[in-house]
Amino acid sequence: MPLVFVLYGSLRRGEEGHRQLDLGRRLRYLMPCTVRGRLFDLGAYPAFVAGEGIIHGDLCEAADPAILADLDAFEEYDPDRPANSLYLRERVALIEPRREAFIYRYNGPFDGFPEIASGDWVAYRAARDARP
Repeated sequence: MPLVFVLYGSLRRGEEGHRQLDLGRRLRYLMPCTVRGRLFDLGAYPAFVAGEGIIHGDLCEAADPAILADLDAFEEYDPDRPANSLYLRERVALIEPRREAFIYRYNGPFDGFPEIASGDWVAYRAARDARP
C-alpha cells in the first residue's frame, strides 16, 4: 500500500479533514516525518510548495485502497486535468525517515499569503486562532 505524507495540514490528526474523511480508520499512522518545502497560510488550510524549508507532518500508510481517489477529490486534484487542479499529488523524498511518499503540492499562486516559518500547520493555526 502507498505511503502518504498528506498530513502536513488540514488532514493531520485532530483536524477537520482527518475526521471528515475518516482517516483514523483509512490510514495507518506510522510516525512523524519531515520534508523539504515551504508552507503558506491560505486561511482555512495551508499550501505546500517546493522550497528549502522543513515541513512537519505525519507519515501514514494507506489501509484502504480507495483512499488515494478520495484524497485526490478532497485536495481537488484531477489526474486527467492537472493544470486545472488546486493541488497535485506527487512523490517526494522525505528527509526523515528516508523514504518516498505521496504529497499534495499546491498548484496556485501563493504570493501575498503569510509563510508558516515553523513548517508546522497545526501549531501555527492554534497560535493564529488564539490571537484576539
